[in-house]
Amino acid sequence: SAQQIAYKGIYIDSFDGILGNTSKEDSLLHYLKDSSFNSIICYRMSSVVSATLNSTKNNTLAAFLKKARSQYGIKNILASSESYDTFKSLIAPYNRSRADSLERFNYYYLEFEFWNSHSTSPVSSSNNGYYCTTYLQPKGYSCDTSGAFLYYRKMLKSLDSLALKDGIRSATYIGNPNQGQCKFIASTVDLLLC
Repeated sequence: SAQQIAYKGIYIDSFDGILGNTSKEDSLLHYLKDSSFNSIICYRMSSVVSATLNSTKNNTLAAFLKKARSQYGIKNILASSESYDTFKSLIAPYNRSRADSLERFNYYYLEFEFWNSHSTSPVSSSNNGYYCTTYLQPKGYSCDTSGAFLYYRKMLKSLDSLALKDGIRSATYIGNPNQGQCKFIASTVDLLLC
């Protein structure tokens, strides 16, 4: 007998360029259904969610999430960010403001590539140093993969606690961690994508 796929997901980059455009939304949702996807990870959340809870922006998001679940079979909708602050200040308040569970995210998904020296190292001719200048230096962490993991570890624990408080799940992505990092991550989150 056929087995049901537990998780078949896809990343939706530039989600902010799709949301609110009925033609693009329907095209995406038809593709997801035709391809048997049951999970989506939505990027650019700070552009999609408003701090004003009953805003047009948030109502548009809620309508999309409900339509994706009720009409297209999308079971899991993950809100993605590389910053815990985005979850704390935007995504969690949005989720809490929705009475209908079909309008909520059911995962908070942290994507912070702590193993990527191109982003964690200081700016140079060979790398952009994005994490170094945006997150690590301002918070007092070293600009290397070790400092980035310490920073990520703190964010991941906070994210998991926030998800638990909100009655949903936590998730993250890993690319090239060591065994100790894997052990910590696997014992912290509910869903781990590799």
